[in-house]
Order: sequence, then structure tokens, then C-alpha cells
Amino acid sequence: MVRYAVLLLCLAACAPARKGNGATLQDGQSAPAGASAVPDADGVYSVGGAVSPPKILNWVEPQFTEEARKKKVTGTCVLSLVVGADGMPRDVRVLQSISTGLAPKLQSVGLGLDEKARQAVQQYSFQPSLYQGQPVAVKIHINVTFRLR
Repeated sequence: MVRYAVLLLCLAACAPARKGNGATLQDGQSAPAGASAVPDADGVYSVGGAVSPPKILNWVEPQFTEEARKKKVTGTCVLSLVVGADGMPRDVRVLQSISTGLAPKLQSVGLGLDEKARQAVQQYSFQPSLYQGQPVAVKIHINVTFRLR
């Protein structure tokens, strides 16, 4: 049986470092220090300045599809989501598919992994972001990398 590992990457400030599988936020999404914290029309903030990043409390390891395992497909999927003031993810969407870097005949296999990543992230729970001591909803990105061992 082929063993595999799924690596979830993000900012070190989001969660403590872990050996093996772990999860944190994607780099490059913080607002500059001192930027005003103004929510968008839906009441969702950006991390940075006075808005703290959420911290992953519970994560679910996405599973390889059987077809991806057999064809040895690996890659990274970038997901966008909102972490609500309750710490639960919502509006989980694929920003960049694993299929992007695959040969045309393997692209449907990559789409299956994207869906597995999306399903797993929907089951996460977070310590919510804070603004002025109050929990707020924030938009974040998470990289999910599938690797075979």
C-alpha cells in the first residue's frame, strides 16, 4: 500500500509548528501594520494591523482519491475561505486547482483532489480572529499539498 502525507501550509503566526502534518495560513495576506480595520460589505475583515489571525484548533487530513493514488498525482491546491466569528469555516472555494500543473489527461484527477481538500477544510475549527478584543470574521487562504511517500 502506498503511504502518503498531506501537508497544509500557512503563516507560522497562525498555529504552532507541528512535526509531520500541520496547518497554518498562507503567507502574504496580512494588511500592513497600522492599516485601519474596515470590514467589507459582508462584515468580513482582513488579517493584519489590529485584526489577529485565526488559529487552527482542529484540522481534518484530506484523503487522496483512489484514482490520484494509482496515478501518483501530487500537487498543491489553494483554498479561500471565511473563518466566522464563531471559528467555523464557510464559503470554502478553490482559488488555484491542483489541475493547473497537470497534463491534460490527469486534470480530472486533480479536480478530485481539490474537492477532497475543500471537504476537509470545511470540517476545520479555528480560534477566531479578534479585533478590539471581539471575535470577527476574516478571509484567509490555505494551501493544501498532497504528496505521496
